[in-house]
Amino acid sequence: MSPAPEELKNVVVIGLGFAGVEAAKLLAAKLPPTHRVIAISDLSFAYNPIASLRAAVVPGWEDKITCPLDHIFPSGSRHLLLTDHRAVKLEANRVILEPSREIEFEYAVVASGSIYEFPCRAPNGSSSLSACRESLKALQEDIKSSNAILVCGGGPAGVEAAGELAEAHPDKKIHLVHSRAKLFDDCPVSKLSPSITSQLEDLGVEIHYKSRLNLKGRRTGKIEEENFELGDGKVVKADFLFVTFGCKPNSDLLSTLPGIKLTETNHVLVKPTIQVQTDEDFSYPHIFAPGDVNSIPENKLAGCAVRHTWAAAANILSLITGQAKALKTYKASGPRGSITVGSNGGAGYAFGWYFPRWLVARTQSRDLHTGHFYKIYNEKL
Repeated sequence: MSPAPEELKNVVVIGLGFAGVEAAKLLAAKLPPTHRVIAISDLSFAYNPIASLRAAVVPGWEDKITCPLDHIFPSGSRHLLLTDHRAVKLEANRVILEPSREIEFEYAVVASGSIYEFPCRAPNGSSSLSACRESLKALQEDIKSSNAILVCGGGPAGVEAAGELAEAHPDKKIHLVHSRAKLFDDCPVSKLSPSITSQLEDLGVEIHYKSRLNLKGRRTGKIEEENFELGDGKVVKADFLFVTFGCKPNSDLLSTLPGIKLTETNHVLVKPTIQVQTDEDFSYPHIFAPGDVNSIPENKLAGCAVRHTWAAAANILSLITGQAKALKTYKASGPRGSITVGSNGGAGYAFGWYFPRWLVARTQSRDLHTGHFYKIYNEKL
C-alpha cells in the first residue's frame, strides 16, 4: 500500500532550468515510494537561454525557446509541480515560498542558476508563456525599426548577439564594443579568436576594441539616437542598445541559509559531491547546488550543469538508502565552449581541440538544439 501524500518525505528541487529539470526527472524515476519530488519554479514556463539571442531577432523563434512546464512528471504521479512560486528563504529542512507557503523537506536541490538581462533570460515579471513570447516579439520589432545597434560586451553572448543581428538585418550597422585587445583572448585554443573575428567582419560587424561604455543604468532596448565615444577614438551613432554583460549567480536564496560559504563573486562553494560547503558550525549534507550558481571552476555551460545534477541525484539516492560512503564526486571539465555566429557560422574548442565553422554550424548553429529543449520538458515542438 502506498503512503498517503502527507506521509511522503519531500525532495525539493528549486529552479527548473536545465539542471533543475534534469534533477526532478531523475529523482522522480528512481526515488523509493516513501519519497516524492516537489519541483518549484518562479515561472510557469521553460525558457531556453541557448537560443534566446536568435529569438530576440528572428520572428517565430519566440515559440521555439519557450514551452510549458506541465509535463515534467507523468500524469497521476505522486510528484508535485509548483509553478509561479518563488523561494525566498531556505532553512535547514524547510523552504519558504511566495505566495505564502512553507514546505518541509528531507533533501533539497537548489538549481537557481544565474541572473542575466532579458533576452538572455526570461523577462522579469513574466506572468505567462504568452506574455514572455509577446515581450520577445516586441523586442524583434524594436530591433527591426532601428538603424544602428550597439552591442555592449564582447564575450560569448555579445559575439552571438552581433552575429544574429548582422545575419538577420544586413542593412543595419552593427557595432560590437569589447573591453579587451581581441575577442576571446583567454581561450586556450589560438584558432578560435581569428576565426570568430573574421566571421563577424564578413557579416559587416564593426568591432571596437579596448572600449568601455557608461550606459548609465540603461538596458537592452530602443533609445533616442545618440553619439557614443569609444576607446578606439571613434564616435558612433546608435538608436538601440544590446547589453550582454552582467551575468551573475542567482545565489540569494542559498545565502539565506546560515553558515553557507560564498565566493567573492557570490557563487556558492560546493564539495565535489555537489553538497554545499558551510562554516564548521553548520552542516547541510542533504542540500545540493548544481549548475551556474556554484563555484566549480569551469565554463558555465548547460552540459556541465546537467552533469552536476547526475552526481547530486545519485548521491541523494545513496543517502536515502544508507550508502553515505558511496557518494559520487564530480570532476570539473576542462576549458570548452562553442560560439555561434548566426545560423551558418561559429567555432568551438574542447580538450585542446579546435572545432571549425562547418562543424559548429552543423551541430549547433542551425537549430540551437531547440528540438532537444522541448524533449527535455516532455513537450513537442
